[in-house]
Amino acid sequence: MSNFSTKMFSLIGGAMLFAGMSFAQCPGGATSLNVPPILDRFEDTTALVSDVIVTCTGASAAATGSIVLTLNEPVTSKSGTRTVTAGTLATGNFNGNYNGYSANSDAVAIIFDGVNTFAYPGVVSGSQVVFPSVVLPSAAGGYVIRFSNIRVNSSLAPNGNTNFAITESIFIQNAGVALYASPGATTVGYVVSGFGAAGVTAGSVNNYVICNGNPVAAPTTSFSIKQTENFGGAFKTMTGARALGALCGTPGAACSVTNGEQGSYTTASLIGGASTTGLGTATHGTRFAYTFNNIPQNVTIWMPITVTNGTLTMALGSAGTGAFTAVADNRPTTTTIPAGYYGFTSATGTATVYYDVTDTDNTVQSENYTVTGYVTAAPNFASTAQPAITLTVTPAPTGATDIPTFASQSPSALTLSAFGLCQTNLLFPYVISNAAAGFETGIAISNTGLDPFSGVKSAPGACNLNFYGTGGSLTGAAALAVPTPAMFTSPVLPGSTSSFVLGQVNAGFSGYMIAQCNFQYAHGFAYISNGTFGTSNVTSMGYLAEALQNARGLVAGIETPSF
Repeated sequence: MSNFSTKMFSLIGGAMLFAGMSFAQCPGGATSLNVPPILDRFEDTTALVSDVIVTCTGASAAATGSIVLTLNEPVTSKSGTRTVTAGTLATGNFNGNYNGYSANSDAVAIIFDGVNTFAYPGVVSGSQVVFPSVVLPSAAGGYVIRFSNIRVNSSLAPNGNTNFAITESIFIQNAGVALYASPGATTVGYVVSGFGAAGVTAGSVNNYVICNGNPVAAPTTSFSIKQTENFGGAFKTMTGARALGALCGTPGAACSVTNGEQGSYTTASLIGGASTTGLGTATHGTRFAYTFNNIPQNVTIWMPITVTNGTLTMALGSAGTGAFTAVADNRPTTTTIPAGYYGFTSATGTATVYYDVTDTDNTVQSENYTVTGYVTAAPNFASTAQPAITLTVTPAPTGATDIPTFASQSPSALTLSAFGLCQTNLLFPYVISNAAAGFETGIAISNTGLDPFSGVKSAPGACNLNFYGTGGSLTGAAALAVPTPAMFTSPVLPGSTSSFVLGQVNAGFSGYMIAQCNFQYAHGFAYISNGTFGTSNVTSMGYLAEALQNARGLVAGIETPSF
């Protein structure tokens, strides 16, 4: 308690240095002062405001009164039943009776006369905190009242995140007589946006094709996500202490209360035998929820268990509410994923993991961290294209009783890795079906993904035909992706060939055709004939289709094929 006394009197002494201080009846004479206003996160529904201190400087008789704090935002101090039993104080300057009452929070009024200290729990209702029965000392040298652990829902600030001032006024009365009223409202906090929007690091997202997957044995990184605070102290540990006893700032000092999510008064000492369990404590450090959607079946996402950037450390956990719950490294024995990664799948397509602040220094402005993840899947894990996995990053939890708790956020989803079909694009430079002139084209497409060298190397798949030219029923200025022909309704299996006559698909057409086949190692052959088969008046020719790249490129003015 000596530490507390020293700090309190330091504040009093510092206050006396200011000229022009106004004194209000307390009784005997008083001034109201507070530590510098705290920057409160706009996202926070349990934002701690700075302590307010009332210094009663004149001699006065002991009195029992009630104290009312009124703020301009709803009070959300940590809830908890703290029953105060009626009693009598006859210690030093504290001489008087106080009534019993039931408090519902860990907001406290702490009275100190230079020798003795007594803390009274508060009753929260709306935007007020009431301390119903408080003994005011008869100290000749004055005394100090400090109001701690006051939290508000800063997300309701009418000016949003643009420096809205949170204010607090104090009224003390006894038996219908005003003992003290603060001279106007005192600013105890400013509401500003605490966190920047999470973003994808440029160039970090890798997409894959299903036939190759991204095998866990040696995967490539899939994405990197950066999260930043908007001011020093927006990221907070649970207790305010740094890891391994490190100090804050340079050359280093004990960290201030704004380095943590805990309250400003956690000493286990309350008047009248009231419960002190968890007084002023936080549930966890600042927490962020990473919610993934569109996770395909048979796909695993891997996230780092610990991320450190300078003075900031984030730890991966599985609990959205309550105390931090660590996860363990569960990588397979054979993988190039670095040590310290945790993998998870989803049967529903959605999964959420959480990062908690475990070390930070609020003297460092705009701390940030980057999470690099892997998305792994075996080759040919699916038969259809898989849409991009998406991610939202939000402070957590929301709608809970934790300290801290945040307002619901709706950020734009970040687009991560997708798995596309393995395709072969075949160009047939000229095809024709003209019955009147006696022309017809026979077309064959083979899935050569079965070979004597490595067995099956491709998956089954169908082909879509795109026609560019004149005549027929399937032409136009733009590419026309047409339904798969009847003979292609079943996928072309590795080691098989499907063939058809152009007149069965697009009679009367003349031009070129691109077949988009949803499998690797497709090869095509076209055979154009003129005349009547079985007669001597038939001319014909055949050619191999050219395999095109998905993104057709030019090298020295010549298109580069892909076989």
